[in-house]
Amino acid sequence: MIYSYNIPVWHAQDPTQYYDSYQRIIDNFKRCCNNIDVCFIDNTYITGPEVVKIVSQYPKSVVFNLVDPPYTWHYLRELVDSANCIFVGTDAPDIPTHFWLTHAHLKFPNYTEQDLLPKKMKSYLSYNFKPHEHRVNLIRHLTNRNLDHNGTITTHVNQSKHPHEMVLGLGELSIWQGHFLNIVNETVFRQHPELLMSEKILKPLLGLRPFIINGSPRYYDILEDWGIDFFDDIWPIQDMRQPADSLESLMHRNHSIICDVIQELASQDLQCLYQLLLPRLYRNQEKTKQLMLAEYERLCINNIKLNW
Repeated sequence: MIYSYNIPVWHAQDPTQYYDSYQRIIDNFKRCCNNIDVCFIDNTYITGPEVVKIVSQYPKSVVFNLVDPPYTWHYLRELVDSANCIFVGTDAPDIPTHFWLTHAHLKFPNYTEQDLLPKKMKSYLSYNFKPHEHRVNLIRHLTNRNLDHNGTITTHVNQSKHPHEMVLGLGELSIWQGHFLNIVNETVFRQHPELLMSEKILKPLLGLRPFIINGSPRYYDILEDWGIDFFDDIWPIQDMRQPADSLESLMHRNHSIICDVIQELASQDLQCLYQLLLPRLYRNQEKTKQLMLAEYERLCINNIKLNW
């Protein structure tokens, strides 16, 4: 087994604790290689040409991309001999994976029902840290429509916890308990493939909250494949999933829809609506835990078929 210079990607003492989950996946792939010479490389933080240069030196390679959007999968497939290289990660052409399901199975805290059920609620909670364009634009929409005071908006400036702490759970429970709708500010907002299902979408699923996604409409496609209820009978989610002429128009339309939903919530009895949705929220939570266990077993326990 040959490990390229970027395996492991993170130090064992990394406070995000990605290392343990990542290492379990790597170890299982190593076991399934049956002692043949294979190069393991991770292209999360290196360029496509660097990957091509490294894998060209070895008869067989496995390329991992687990925690960030894999913008180079299809580009690499065109440049690398497919008979000698296997790609593993979100949207990967060979072995698609959802790292965050595995990571959540291992690391996400266990909360009691009392921890999760709401108390006095604002309309929404919108966690933001890195000021990506789609996050900044949504905050601008909310502010322009005077909806910023209807909920809680955190940014890299006012977020009370370090982002690494937020990754591993729901953050301050008093904040979590104090909202109805979770705005999931996912990692990317793109029209085309190559995205990442991160821990952000798992928070409302495990934390018993209805949600709406500020991100690529393709996130809903994956949730639909997972069997997750995303409340499209209540809010115009199908409108958010429709194609648009440009990324700019897509973002503007979906941000306007999110604002419409929040404005509508201002006139509703949120406690009553929450109780009506609670059975569906429990089903989402249970389904998500099943998905987490299944992905953990698939990537970390079971035999992995490597079709060279």
